[in-house]
Amino acid sequence: MDVKVEPPNPPLADDLISLRELSPDDAGAVAAACVDREIVRWTRTPTDYTVRHALDWIAATEAGWDTGKADLAITEQASAAFVGAIGLVVLTPWIGEIGFWVAAPFRGRGYMTRALSLVTFWGHSLGLTRLQLEVFVGNGASERVAAKVGYRREGVLRSYAEQRGELRDATLWAHISANTPERPPMADA
Repeated sequence: MDVKVEPPNPPLADDLISLRELSPDDAGAVAAACVDREIVRWTRTPTDYTVRHALDWIAATEAGWDTGKADLAITEQASAAFVGAIGLVVLTPWIGEIGFWVAAPFRGRGYMTRALSLVTFWGHSLGLTRLQLEVFVGNGASERVAAKVGYRREGVLRSYAEQRGELRDATLWAHISANTPERPPMADA
């Protein structure tokens, strides 16, 4: 199911970070971040990530808006430095899934908690009742970020997520909007 998503207007930001569309100018920073051992360990990025991979991904993000895939760069307000990336994928008219990563120099500084909070608010403002995160088992840093933003762990999905040809267990986290929209019509059984 493809649902067009428009970039947030006004752009998502707070006093520390801002979120914006990715640009080919980000390719060097993306490639440098994505060879980090922890990003390789906890994401589906190739182990030999290059600037070409980054340019291809960034180009794909431009078309993603038309199919319900919103990928955003996280930047530091004070310096405009590239911090990481966060994305929202609309799975159904009421469910969205968020994924994120942060470059090593910016870890442990609260950037991702702020970014997830901004995207969670935005996702619910789009009418998505349920926002969810899929986190590889053992990724305590991402789970702590989810919990700080109010996501609740729902359980472990065994052999659920594919990473470079291997099936991995993942925890599922969800944030439910207090404003549940009208239930969509169900097909006749």
